Amino acid sequence: MNEIQDLTYRITAGPNGTKMVHLYNVPGGRFDFANMRRNNKVWYWYYDTIDRDTCLKNNKDIVKLPSDIETEELTWGSLNKPAQNWVRKYLIAFAKEGLARIWGKFSGDLQVPDSQVKLDYNSLLTEARDEKSKLVEELMQRLERLRPEKILERKGNEAENLNKSLKYRPMISPFNVI
Repeated sequence: MNEIQDLTYRITAGPNGTKMVHLYNVPGGRFDFANMRRNNKVWYWYYDTIDRDTCLKNNKDIVKLPSDIETEELTWGSLNKPAQNWVRKYLIAFAKEGLARIWGKFSGDLQVPDSQVKLDYNSLLTEARDEKSKLVEELMQRLERLRPEKILERKGNEAENLNKSLKYRPMISPFNVI
């Protein structure tokens, strides 16, 4: 089967409220009407915009948002070491926050035999929130460095610095003196 994909279309009104799809060759495209003699077919997908909700309900595999894309389950072993460290630190901060909320439920007063202990849940909660926000900020900075334009900029700077350093290298003489 030939996959041509060099067509454009126009939709016009047909008789009795129907619609007609007209297929046209894209200028410079590989499709021409001689292909009709070879019994080629054109397949296209469409949906009725009036009944969008029913269409989306019947076709659950349609991607509406980037979050709709199914991803593989990520295991601990598939993470690299920096990612494992980040997850470990974030889990510790999350646990600190949960522990601080539990301590705060009792207002920090904990009854132990023969005495009473006052736990400082506010400082633990503040510390946990600060750690979590610092880790999220660190992750965002790391992701920013991985953006394609940033990578391209770093490679450009590297090439520019390489050219500068090669400029000060002595030229190789075409003559070899013995």
